[in-house]
Amino acid sequence: MGSHRAELRLRATGGYGAFAWAHVEWRLPGIAVDARMLRLHAAAGGDGSGEEEEREELPLHVTSIDSESVTLLFEPPARPVPRLHLYYLPFVRTACETGPSRACSTPYKLSSADDKCAADFGARVGDSVCCGQTGTLGDASAKCPARAPTCTGYVAGAAWGQCIADARAVQTGARVYLTLARTERDSFYPMEVASLRASGRTLMALRGEFFTFQIGAYAPQTSLALHLRGRRTGGVIGAARLRCINLPSGSAAARDGLHVAVGAVLPLWIGVDVPSDAPADSYRGTVLVSAAWAESGASDESVAVELAVGEDRAVEAGDGEPWRHSRLRWLDSTAGAEEEEAPEQPQPAEECDAGEDGCVQLQRREDAVVLIAPGQGQIALSAHGLPASLKVGSAELLASPVELRLRDGKHDLKLLPLEPRLVAERGPGGSVSWRLLARAHSASATALHVRLSGSFANDGLAEMAAELHVSRRLSPSGSSVNLSDVRLELPLLEAMVPLINGFDVKGGSRPAEVRWRWDKAQSTQDHAQRGLNCRVWLGSAAAGLQLNLQGGGEAAAAVASSCGNDEDGRLQCGDVSDAQFNAALGSREWYNSNRGGATVLPDTTGDHPPAVRLSVHTGELPPLRPGERLRLHWRLLLTPVRGAGGPVRADFATRYFHMQRHIDLGEALDTSPTRPWIILHQGNPLIPYINYPFIDLQPLRRYVRDAHAAGAKVKLYYTVRELSSRAVELWALRALGSEVLISSRGKAAGHAWLREHLRANYTAAWHEVLTDGEVDAAVQTPAFTSRWDNYWIEGILWLVRNIGIDGIYLDGAPYERTLYPYLDSIWFGEQCEYRTFSPPMWLAEGLVHGMTCRIYPDPWKCNPRPLWAALDAMGMLRPRLLGWWDPACPVSLLAPTVEYGHGGGRGPAAVASVFIGDGAAGSPPRFAVAVANWADHPVEVRIRANYSALAALGLRSERKLRLRAREIDGFQSEAHWALGDAIRLEEKGGGVDQGLLLSIL
Repeated sequence: MGSHRAELRLRATGGYGAFAWAHVEWRLPGIAVDARMLRLHAAAGGDGSGEEEEREELPLHVTSIDSESVTLLFEPPARPVPRLHLYYLPFVRTACETGPSRACSTPYKLSSADDKCAADFGARVGDSVCCGQTGTLGDASAKCPARAPTCTGYVAGAAWGQCIADARAVQTGARVYLTLARTERDSFYPMEVASLRASGRTLMALRGEFFTFQIGAYAPQTSLALHLRGRRTGGVIGAARLRCINLPSGSAAARDGLHVAVGAVLPLWIGVDVPSDAPADSYRGTVLVSAAWAESGASDESVAVELAVGEDRAVEAGDGEPWRHSRLRWLDSTAGAEEEEAPEQPQPAEECDAGEDGCVQLQRREDAVVLIAPGQGQIALSAHGLPASLKVGSAELLASPVELRLRDGKHDLKLLPLEPRLVAERGPGGSVSWRLLARAHSASATALHVRLSGSFANDGLAEMAAELHVSRRLSPSGSSVNLSDVRLELPLLEAMVPLINGFDVKGGSRPAEVRWRWDKAQSTQDHAQRGLNCRVWLGSAAAGLQLNLQGGGEAAAAVASSCGNDEDGRLQCGDVSDAQFNAALGSREWYNSNRGGATVLPDTTGDHPPAVRLSVHTGELPPLRPGERLRLHWRLLLTPVRGAGGPVRADFATRYFHMQRHIDLGEALDTSPTRPWIILHQGNPLIPYINYPFIDLQPLRRYVRDAHAAGAKVKLYYTVRELSSRAVELWALRALGSEVLISSRGKAAGHAWLREHLRANYTAAWHEVLTDGEVDAAVQTPAFTSRWDNYWIEGILWLVRNIGIDGIYLDGAPYERTLYPYLDSIWFGEQCEYRTFSPPMWLAEGLVHGMTCRIYPDPWKCNPRPLWAALDAMGMLRPRLLGWWDPACPVSLLAPTVEYGHGGGRGPAAVASVFIGDGAAGSPPRFAVAVANWADHPVEVRIRANYSALAALGLRSERKLRLRAREIDGFQSEAHWALGDAIRLEEKGGGVDQGLLLSIL
């Protein structure tokens, strides 16, 4: 029927020719209602909660309708009924499928009667053909009073404050009108004129609770800039324990105030951190709101607050009862942040823990400062503050030192250090930071200073910047400095960077030349949006380097911008280069109005081995005036971030049962002889609401408990990027503007509930039709750029403590480097066109080698059980992997050369990798070869072996080696070959025998 209805009570009964009159007031701003179909039903009984079934539908006639109210005539039922239900926003429920928001349009039902029908309706009251049609009719002979509308269906009673408002209810001469509401029931509908109630009620709180309430600020005359502070009038709960969620400490809102437009209501969400040892008593205070007026300075308005604290104590500040909204304090949590403060004096290297999770080692040498991360990434900084060496383990990447080149017309400016040496010191979290101040040596730029700075973290990431500044003291005439270009150049050893990914080049073999521009029409779908392709990786499986031109503040600024996605997923924004919600947004300084760009070209300069030069340039910069600063920021990430130089192992022992629809625990356990990791996907009845697994937790708690008792582990789908509209905190997040809910410049989209309640300034995301027929409609949230990340981290901790989960499944997030060191497994490459990839593409794109499907979404459509059984029989639980790309791989293939297609170039039709399994105690290791055909036609290959290399790895054999293919259902047929025999591989994508897993006997 829809998400809204009004309940009518009619004492009279009717008969043929009789009619009744009703006037219903509502608040539907921004929703066109003149052509909307209305449906009136006689309730069949029940308690009025909306759960009862509807009886007959009654004919009605609308005499007037607008966003404030409706007046209608209808034929009363012939027999008494307890209630009548008027559904005033009915929509087509069947027009919704699981998928993106465009798959769930749920259009409204519109009146279909024509003018002739309306005229007939005036003569014959009760003609059902004209149900919902507007028109005119004479005076009513009976009236029925209307009760306030109630919210039913999609979120019954979740936020009823929006349903009872009246734009004419607030009559005040004040420039700002404040009112108080308790969170439990009176949640203000943000951005609208809500039913502002008188303040002065006593609020009930628990000891130790983070107690939340709201103050509604209404600006009836002019726009406001609000500042909030507390004033204690008694008791012992100090004003310092009062917090406004809308005003995070240190934010622009805290500094400049909150803007309230004319005629708008802004709910201020207030939290009081009640001490756990507070005596049971009443505490009184005043919340002051300072409203700034352009014409007359500022004015204070106040709301008196009385908080009655009872004897009972809250558990975890009330977090176990979502309705309390105590979790709003999670937005300002520092969980997961580095707690270590940087010492005043540099620490010597011997005080550093060099373990896997330790700090960066700092070594001072005569000509360099050497920094070594626990994962074996290493930077040697020259006296000029830039890397002279970049290593991963023992593998050197640089052919010569990194250079920063500033050009003044046709000449490079020479930079002279103004400080005696590079300053390097310990930073938070075991990192090391450094800085160096230099001055340009040029007649035309004597006032130009350059401060080079950076930090190196224990995951191998270097954050670096060059800040250009024109000194007023050295430029008394006020002359500007004109730079024709600034270039960052990294000469890389050619042999160390055979692969590339980024700068509009699909992952694969590095082409001879790469020339990239910010606004160039992108050729790959993955990098189709300007500003998202501002990074490149060059290297190999053993060692590599990512250069990232991500801006320092663009992503955070974009969260508060008006950029967002429309219902088709397209980014709608005024200037993508300057503002955008995605965390990967490029730097506007390097972009420089599209004058900037990058190249990867052969390096023929200098006396060094063959090299390629990765160069980034700004192009001609705007004049830099005295006092102005220009900061060019970049990141260097050494890969791999951990385990460099050590053996690579494939984890075939960890088995995943990825469950979307609910399957009994017993069936999940039976999927593998070893107890699986069970992943509960969103939409599953145990966690139906996407990224909000906090509602009705008892079934989930029992499931996790029983899984643990059986020896299994459980992960939950819990990520950022989108959020269920069932989230209790939705209205509080709505009051934060676009900080957490991403705005859209497109039309309001998605399920009817979103269009009716959020109405605007949101971006519809995934919609899931649940097993009970209801719809979980989500909205987009930023990924790793807002305070919602703090809530998400606290949510993980709470789920671990209170539910006992063993991990999370992080879906579709833009993985930033801060996450990579903490991932224990990855299912990477969703929606990749695997059949179009060449072997180098597969390697450079970072796709997983050896990953099986995860029984998702159909437990039999994806069936890795036969492959698991074969791996168990072959002793390949956690084998060492020597890939086809590794010079140490002891086998190779004789295979024809083919064109890979899709830009993959030419190469061997098949490649082979070796797995070395740990043998039983006292037994030699076991060997297996994986071969795969990358051609679109069948090929014959022959496997060759390096016997001495195999012997060195532990293979013991006094006879000629043989190969065995075990029968694996859906994967390969049973067969045997002598080493060197011709082996037929079916075409890529052809199904069985396109690849083989062979035991070496």
